[in-house]
Amino acid sequence: MTLAQIAGDPLRFELALLVLLGLAALVLVRLVLRPASPSDARCLKLCAGDLAVSEPSPPRPLSAGAKSGTGALEAVRRVLPHRLFELYRERLVRAGLRGAGPAATFFAAKAAATIGLAAAAFASFALLLPGTPLAALIGIAAAGAAIGFVLPDILVGRRARRRRERIEAELPFALDLLVTLAEAGLGVDAAFAKLLEGRGLRRGPLRDELDLALREIRSGKERAAALRDVAERTGVESVASLVVALVQAEQLGTGIGTVLRTQSEAIRSRRQSAAEERAMKLPVQLILPLVVCVFPAIFVVTLVPAILRVLGMMSDAMSQFGG
Repeated sequence: MTLAQIAGDPLRFELALLVLLGLAALVLVRLVLRPASPSDARCLKLCAGDLAVSEPSPPRPLSAGAKSGTGALEAVRRVLPHRLFELYRERLVRAGLRGAGPAATFFAAKAAATIGLAAAAFASFALLLPGTPLAALIGIAAAGAAIGFVLPDILVGRRARRRRERIEAELPFALDLLVTLAEAGLGVDAAFAKLLEGRGLRRGPLRDELDLALREIRSGKERAAALRDVAERTGVESVASLVVALVQAEQLGTGIGTVLRTQSEAIRSRRQSAAEERAMKLPVQLILPLVVCVFPAIFVVTLVPAILRVLGMMSDAMSQFGG
């Protein structure tokens, strides 16, 4: 089918336009779910040395984009049930997508993917298979809409999982630095500030969370509440246990250095246990690939020549017996 034929037929032209709309929706979902959060931009400036950690930035008025994102998010909040909206908000925060802008972008991408994939699936089958019944086309469009509705959730979940893995990988090194700073006589706030200065802790999600917590504490928020928010935003068990230990140490007057060293050893022990558990699961996970892929190839290589030779000998014997 040529381009001239498609342009000459209005129905085919509309179907092709729907297909392009679906492809554009897929590209939109892939691109808009990777916005740079404000904390990432702040962290880049901190690592470059443009801003000092000890100097909180003055409040700035909301831009037009932020205001529109806030308005769109409020509209979504009114439409969705409260529990479902809070669930989506928690998933986005744990993926590092904080603020009204990324949340509004997520819901817009979800709507665009749902409508675009439904239209693309309907148009594709109607264009490639003209005799497809209408009921089948509607079912195909519903399947495309379901895929488009779930696709942004999958991308956000994958981003959250990678972010959680990065935090778990960066936490032991950060704890070692905090232990050294605490044993040198610094308090929690001073240790966090020193950790974020220069190149003490490399740029990443853990640095972003600690930077945000430190700024919240300096703006007047209680230290325990700020640390609990860090545990809530990350969703990492090791961070949650560390926060509980720090809060209890502050309430009971225990030395911070001892608590941090204990938590560091506990986290390393848990990581070692998790690595040993994964190593023990590996033989069980290899059974299916061995049975499906490796063993049949071994059987073919070793048994087929012998079987062919036996069949040839039997054929010769039968031919001699018949002759």
